[in-house]
Amino acid sequence: MPDITLSITTAKLAEFKSGFLKLYPVPVETDASSSTFGQPFYTENDWLKEKIKRIVIRDYKRGKELLAKEAAFTTDDNIVT
Repeated sequence: MPDITLSITTAKLAEFKSGFLKLYPVPVETDASSSTFGQPFYTENDWLKEKIKRIVIRDYKRGKELLAKEAAFTTDDNIVT
């Protein structure tokens, strides 16, 4: 089974993180009563991997939904004679 691997060089990682984490910041604990309030749920690198995975799966599902809609949609040009 083929694998797909994406790589970001160490030299470019900081630049990538600056843009990506601005759009998708690392989620933090928002429950003020929690002893970990404000603490991140992931390290930055773990969040990058997790969020990219979620984006890919989301878009895969969107594509599958479009394919299902196309398959279910048929027309009969002779419906009216």
